Amino acid sequence: MNQGTKMSSYDGSHGDGRCRETLRLHRGRGRRFRILRGCAILLAFSSCSKNQTGTPSSTGGSPSGGSQGHGGSAGSAGSEGTSAVSQGGSSAGGNTGGGSTSQAGFSASGGAVAMGGNGGVSSTSKGGSPAGGTTGGTAISDASASGGSGGGSGTDASTPDARETSASAVGVGHPRRVVVCDEGNTRVSLLDLEKNTSIWQRPLPGMRDIQLVGNDRLGASSSEGYVELDLADGTIKKEVKGYANVQSLRRLPNGNTILGIGTDDSSIRLLELDSKDVPVPGHDVTFPTVKHLRLFRRTPQGTFLLGALSTLAEVNWNKEVVWQMTFQGDPLHIYQGLRLPDGTLAVSEGYGSSILIVDPVAKKILTTIGGNAQPEAATINPHFYAGFQILPNGHYVVTNWQNHGAGHGSEGIQLLEYDAAGTLVWKWKQDPNLVSSLHGVIVLDGLDTTLLHDDVNGILAPVTE
Repeated sequence: MNQGTKMSSYDGSHGDGRCRETLRLHRGRGRRFRILRGCAILLAFSSCSKNQTGTPSSTGGSPSGGSQGHGGSAGSAGSEGTSAVSQGGSSAGGNTGGGSTSQAGFSASGGAVAMGGNGGVSSTSKGGSPAGGTTGGTAISDASASGGSGGGSGTDASTPDARETSASAVGVGHPRRVVVCDEGNTRVSLLDLEKNTSIWQRPLPGMRDIQLVGNDRLGASSSEGYVELDLADGTIKKEVKGYANVQSLRRLPNGNTILGIGTDDSSIRLLELDSKDVPVPGHDVTFPTVKHLRLFRRTPQGTFLLGALSTLAEVNWNKEVVWQMTFQGDPLHIYQGLRLPDGTLAVSEGYGSSILIVDPVAKKILTTIGGNAQPEAATINPHFYAGFQILPNGHYVVTNWQNHGAGHGSEGIQLLEYDAAGTLVWKWKQDPNLVSSLHGVIVLDGLDTTLLHDDVNGILAPVTE
């Protein structure tokens, strides 16, 4: 696992100086970009930029005045008169060199400081410092951008610690707006990480799983069934009760909903409800040999992956366990499994505090991401890696649950992002006034919340089949 990335961090929220977003930001004026070997390259910026132009640097990533006083090595020149860096943004410690402007300089993935971005004015004169802002946020930049590996000490920073009160750009791919399951406080919250604030919070007993179900709504499992919440304000738009020990849910493209049911000692049950929440004949099955469900996930093959104690099991509607793998360690608790496009599996290992990439044929662990021995373990306090999401660039955003009940918000770092090789590229130090103990996350950035989303193919994306 590559741990060679140099990382810089800061405490604070992450303003970007752009016009305010709404939950419907991505309809009609969203960003379009493509992914190239883990680097997100901006192709079109939304009208929110207000036609910012500015004067690009002629030298690409300017070595002067990088974030935290570190400049980025020079890259190729920024595109003439545009707000984006064409090739050469700086990397770890560096800012968006070259073509960033006083309003909107974007960098390749990892070029700008994550989640705090560049200086609020010209990054060539201000040194592109990370945003200051309120306490509670920590960002780490990724040194893999194509403009170099970070330079020497900067000299142009206008403040002693190279910080600005606002930032003009956000590193593409790092979380800004997230829905989180806060098991410690028994509620779902929509958080604005740029401002380090909660947009809304909704108490929900027994809540464990969440999904974007379309129409700007969030589906969430509850102990007795499930609810649909309005993403704008968290109000309950629909509530289904009458069941017990519901742990997980998935909305299907046809409008049906599958519930995953099972307590610590009981068999696991999958129950499909139609669009009117009436049980579907033949789709109420129990698996007596698999117990202690956490999350289940769909696969492209029409089967289901069940996270259960030390086992990940693949099952179908014929009541068959078609595949399973037992993981070693005590305690463990496999929490979530996803099938990736290449056929491997990504598995969160609970008390193993890691995401494992598994070859299901050989039943062999290929890669371990995170773990109790990772370089920043003393700061992160890896305790229990629970729900996770795979971003379009292949990065993993995972929750690091700390314990049951309120009052754990000051413990560990509970929201982490790793690249596909397992390098920690970003982290958010939660505000203990906002959360206690996280065990689920959806990063909303770049998603059209009017559409149903699922991670049936690994990466969370709209589904229509």
